[in-house]
Amino acid sequence: MALYATPIFDAAAGGSVPALSMPWIATLAYTFQLYFDFSGYSDMATRAGGMFGIKLPQNFNSPYKAVNITEFWRRWHITLSRFYATSLHSLGGIARSRARRSSLMVRCCSAGCGTAPDGILLSGVACTDFSGHSSRMASAPFPQGFSR
Repeated sequence: MALYATPIFDAAAGGSVPALSMPWIATLAYTFQLYFDFSGYSDMATRAGGMFGIKLPQNFNSPYKAVNITEFWRRWHITLSRFYATSLHSLGGIARSRARRSSLMVRCCSAGCGTAPDGILLSGVACTDFSGHSSRMASAPFPQGFSR
């Protein structure tokens, strides 16, 4: 995937204006590169642990099959999200509301994307999407006969 994405990003960084389809191709290639890297690393760690008798929990569950940002997040960062969720629950006073806890959790997880401007931007976008989806779901009417 890097063979497709890198030359397009390098050309744009060098000042050249790519054709309209090129940034889309580069973005999709980079997205799939991240997906396959993370999926592969998770699978290798799980299988390598199994070879030594260590059972590791699942950490990646096809996030691109998610239907919303909340499900995507739960499928991508399974163990990290679980760690932050249990840690933030114990911090009660700092993050009392569910929305604040969720926002803080997303910011902490996104910090792994780096402190460069693009990592901070990604963290902000993820926080906004996650918080917006959580608040919409909390206020949306739920179909009769179903429970949350």
